Amino acid sequence: MIIKTKYNIGEEVWFMEENEPTSDVILSIEINLYKGKQFIEYLFANDSYPYGLNESELFSTKEELLKSL
Repeated sequence: MIIKTKYNIGEEVWFMEENEPTSDVILSIEINLYKGKQFIEYLFANDSYPYGLNESELFSTKEELLKSL
């Protein structure tokens, strides 16, 4: 089985956090398979805690993110 992700570890991505455009670097990727569907979560960590976001919440650039709103 080949699993392709949209982003890679070490890549900077953009997302919304508390109604503000925010960027962070992907630290790891978690892939779960359930009933033939794949679920990809990208993991990050800030000063306080680790967190994860789904691929659909991430954008390559700030401009892409703002256009999606």
